[in-house]
Amino acid sequence: MIRLIAADMDGTLLDSRKQLPEETFRILRELQRRGICFAAASGRQYYNLYHKFSGEADRLYYFSENGALIFHGTENLFYSELPHDGIERILARTEELPGAFPVLCGLACAYHRDSDPEFIRNTRLYYDHLKAVSDFRPCMEADPVCKVAVFAPDAEAAVYPALKQKLEPEFPVVLSGSTWVDIMNPGISKGTALAFLRKRLGIAAEECMTFGDYLNDCSMLRDCPNSYAMANAHPELKRFAAHITEYDNEHNGVLRTICRELRLPSPEHRMTE
Repeated sequence: MIRLIAADMDGTLLDSRKQLPEETFRILRELQRRGICFAAASGRQYYNLYHKFSGEADRLYYFSENGALIFHGTENLFYSELPHDGIERILARTEELPGAFPVLCGLACAYHRDSDPEFIRNTRLYYDHLKAVSDFRPCMEADPVCKVAVFAPDAEAAVYPALKQKLEPEFPVVLSGSTWVDIMNPGISKGTALAFLRKRLGIAAEECMTFGDYLNDCSMLRDCPNSYAMANAHPELKRFAAHITEYDNEHNGVLRTICRELRLPSPEHRMTE
């Protein structure tokens, strides 16, 4: 019996317009009625995720910042603060890479120093609480920084391998999308967030269902017997999933799979074919 569902957002539950499927809230209410918990698992900021789910937000769990922050509704259950000297080393290595723009992801807010228009446009998609600063050091003192996110147009091809070489094994470097790289504390991932919540709720691995599309979802999928890589997923991720969805994120692959596997009532509105 499934008791917990965890789904990535971008490229998984969200379509290319960054919108939730029309049937999302009806299905979330049905899951709630059946006692099934739902967690939004994302590299996005918690406040951004909370606002996405509007009226249902207080009932859901959130693995934000790729698992470095865990919330239930508005209650913070866990956070992993990066050491200040570690942040300084991460920033120093990032500054060596042309066209790489860092964001400090705090418990209360995210902070950036750069004003590149494409960087700002992309950052605002994922961070609702966002502040421009001239110096990162006061931010580190005032707000626990759980993750450093790095934006670069060529992140997958250039910045990701360069930062892995410079920072690992001290800090794991995760590719969260074609233009984003995330650095957290060792042992922090969506998979460890899922394990934390499973232990808290007394839920076994076989009672979970997970969905993802990119490499930062690997830890959440590989140890789950009911894991699904999206039809549109990164080829490397598909090797770690127990199943591949029949439909991609543009055609409501997550909700279709949930409805089929849990025998939920058919959608009230026809999903896009």
